[in-house]
Amino acid sequence: MRCAEIGCHETTFYTYTSQREYAEIMQEQQRRPFKCTRHRDPGQVLRPDNRERTHVLVARRLPSRSSHARAGGAEWLPGLFWVEEGKESGSGFAFGPGFKTHASDFPEGTRLVVTAHVELPDSED
Repeated sequence: MRCAEIGCHETTFYTYTSQREYAEIMQEQQRRPFKCTRHRDPGQVLRPDNRERTHVLVARRLPSRSSHARAGGAEWLPGLFWVEEGKESGSGFAFGPGFKTHASDFPEGTRLVVTAHVELPDSED
């Protein structure tokens, strides 16, 4: 399928194992047509006029969602988790180019700030 953005030539490829799965894919395409990474969330794409992005995760405890915890009050999952600000779930481990980190190695409230910055070569005039 081609990106739904007019003039874009990016494509994606879907595989399916049944006619039912194919119908579900087509139904999802009607609801939310495929857009490539440049058009789905363009603010996240690094380019010459958007050369830096910063992403922040916070080490925090997360409540258990077990039936015991719901009935008896707050219970917490063991350890800490890297959670995006404003989100309610995360992972105890985060990684990216050049780093790996376990949230439980740090005190609660620690902020993991990951920045990608593109440096263009000096232009010769």
